[in-house]
Amino acid sequence: MTASSTTILTPTGLLQSWRRKKKRYETRYATLRAQVTDAQAKFDALKSPDPIDNFIKPLGDLLRDKFFPGRTTEVLGPFGLWCSVSIHFIKNPQLEGDKRFSRGNIRSLTFTFNNDVRVRDYRKDTGRYQKGTTGEVNGGNHPNVKIPEDATLEWFQKYIG
Repeated sequence: MTASSTTILTPTGLLQSWRRKKKRYETRYATLRAQVTDAQAKFDALKSPDPIDNFIKPLGDLLRDKFFPGRTTEVLGPFGLWCSVSIHFIKNPQLEGDKRFSRGNIRSLTFTFNNDVRVRDYRKDTGRYQKGTTGEVNGGNHPNVKIPEDATLEWFQKYIG
């Protein structure tokens, strides 16, 4: 045995060794706890980019400027089972009741969300849900089309009803 190992094998030496190890542990624990707390605060503050503010509203402005100049845009939603959000291009926002939603006054484009944003294709009706059912009322009979990476304003235009 060496001199240092003999020293540690005394009750005092063992106690001192344990206290040094415990102090290192407590220091490391406190450091890691602070890092976890900091990471948790950053995690809690992390917000997913809102698709309405970051994609749908700006797209609505681009579509309005190109295809519906002079109209106002209104974004409504999310609504229903598929969290549908619609951009409305309104000719006369002062109209009320059924006149406000007539095809001559309002044109719209609807988006749905299911891990990604998609466009609802009202040109097609799959008939999957019977008339009057929750699925039918929520637009479930119309396919939700994946938006291609190279989508142009003209691509979106074909889905405007």
